[in-house]
Amino acid sequence: MTPTPHLVTRVLAVDAAGLRLAVRCTRCGTAGSYTAPELPGGMEMYAVRVVGEAGLDPLTGQPLPGFEEEFTTIGSSRQDAYERSLFGRETRAAGQFVRTYLDGVEHRDERW
Repeated sequence: MTPTPHLVTRVLAVDAAGLRLAVRCTRCGTAGSYTAPELPGGMEMYAVRVVGEAGLDPLTGQPLPGFEEEFTTIGSSRQDAYERSLFGRETRAAGQFVRTYLDGVEHRDERW
């Protein structure tokens, strides 16, 4: 059996036991959680807010609802946190224009 690459997607809780982290396998999508005694080295926590704007589907012309989701993730940089937030969202966009805010500031993918 080969190890699968897991990605921390959300910080579920922070308490005396440490951090409860949600993880997802980037290969098969299986989700789980684990507790870490402290934040992994070089990582910081980021507050994420994802906003999908209501509007018309560009392909069908049908109305699309807006959505908003907030959670906390970790990352070694703002770009790393942004990429983790893509896996951490529970609401999937269906054609909406989506904006991602990290610690209240809009972040755009630095790869493009």
